[in-house]
Amino acid sequence: MRHAYVADVGDFGKYGLLRALHRKRPACRLGVVWYLTDTEERNNDGRHDGYLRGAPSKCSHFRDCDPDLYDRLATIRRNRRLSVRLIESKSILPTTTRFYRRVVPGRSKKVVGSAFWTARTKWLEGACDSVRDADLVFLDPDNGIVFRDDPNIRENGGRKLSHKHAYWHELESLLCDGKSVVAYHHLGRQRGGHHLQIQTCLQTIRARGYRAFGIHYRRGSARVFFVIPPNAEARKWLLDACRQFATSWSAHCRFAQLEVDSSRR
Repeated sequence: MRHAYVADVGDFGKYGLLRALHRKRPACRLGVVWYLTDTEERNNDGRHDGYLRGAPSKCSHFRDCDPDLYDRLATIRRNRRLSVRLIESKSILPTTTRFYRRVVPGRSKKVVGSAFWTARTKWLEGACDSVRDADLVFLDPDNGIVFRDDPNIRENGGRKLSHKHAYWHELESLLCDGKSVVAYHHLGRQRGGHHLQIQTCLQTIRARGYRAFGIHYRRGSARVFFVIPPNAEARKWLLDACRQFATSWSAHCRFAQLEVDSSRR
């Protein structure tokens, strides 16, 4: 997550989902781990805010999904200095939400190998402590989830270690504590398309013992929000809530489930 992303069309989708989940179960306390980076990059990331600036007739298919959220984000986007603190302070999410905004370590070329994991472990401990009393935690890395046994990760020298990703053991530390996890994951242009990418991730998560599903959000950058319940009880209500959300937001997203689960709940 970067400050420049605040209130863009991706934010609209993720807060819409979190608000819908909370409405389904108001007693569920939310936590947000921003995975905040201080990287300044010369690209169009964070500039997807046309959904707020068009004529009302052209933007109604966004606003109709959650008018209160839409109007609040429109107000926030007018700030010259965008910051996640604006999200935290403007009642976008319930007032009981726990936030962790410490910058993710690892951008420096000097933070490699064991130094990377030492800094990252300390950062993770702070994140877990901040959301300790949350029931559902949203993880918001720039680029999504990486599994530690991914062959593209080169731990020797740290050349492929990333401050822009959430690592599977970080998700599992929350899942093992009984928390449900919702995690952002960027979809790339790999062969096979987005459907195959989503199915591959869901299969990998299943292999680690969790029956996950997701919301494939198709506005701005292609992304999926993976929803990973820690147990069958949490899975039941989250599955119902995500199906309902995908139906009400069908102009912008679709529900995604592992194909072997598609014929059963």
